Amino acid sequence: MINFFSVSSTQRLVDLPGYGYAKVSASITANWHKNLEEFLESRRSLRGAVLLMDIRHPLKDSDQIMINWLRSINLPIHILLTKSDKLSKNNRIKALSDTIKELGQEISCQAFSSIQKTGLDSLERSIKEWLE
Repeated sequence: MINFFSVSSTQRLVDLPGYGYAKVSASITANWHKNLEEFLESRRSLRGAVLLMDIRHPLKDSDQIMINWLRSINLPIHILLTKSDKLSKNNRIKALSDTIKELGQEISCQAFSSIQKTGLDSLERSIKEWLE
């Protein structure tokens, strides 16, 4: 399923929920990957990708595959390390720092908590940069 959210009359946010996490057969997964690849490569209006990862378990194999693929099509990437409220401040800082080191400087990355509403301003700035 692909979910579209209108930002304005000419701008949309697109959500691809659970692309790497759903428990389905290999044939369905292969079909999803094919459709996802076609969708992302054919969208000339696409400005960037926001990937959500649990801060306690960032950069799983499926995340690395998506990051490498998005890099190969030169699409800007912004990582949200979600559930940051589940970690102490020191562990949150360490997890963010470790992830940034592994990703490199060309990918932006931030800690995020929907519970505490932390990181919304930074995410909004990143998305606005892409949409301008």
